Amino acid sequence: ELTYAAEDMRPFARDMGYDGEPFGWDEDHRAHLRARLDALYFHLYGIGEADAEYVMSSFPIVERNDRKAHDCYRARDLILEYMRALSAGNADDRIDAPTTRKKAASKKGTVARKRKSKAGSR
Repeated sequence: ELTYAAEDMRPFARDMGYDGEPFGWDEDHRAHLRARLDALYFHLYGIGEADAEYVMSSFPIVERNDRKAHDCYRARDLILEYMRALSAGNADDRIDAPTTRKKAASKKGTVARKRKSKAGSR
């Protein structure tokens, strides 16, 4: 989904065994996919929350851009919440986080997990 977002990537998608249409470009969804992948990589490499937070502090441009757009360091916050969900055995959880300044003002400091409904997948 992160790679195949445009028609020019169709040959790559086909090589990977996917024959559908390109995925739409949704910034919020992409941020969640990246954060979930980062959390998984931190987990696989045995990097804990404190060290992951330190690693994320080494990206000042990402932090500055996030704070400008979201009034919080959204990438770090999402990654840490996905790490917590993964550690708790909730790898399929979708993390809610502020996506706009307006939402950030009303939800600042609150990051909650929403359990995916598994009713449809049974």
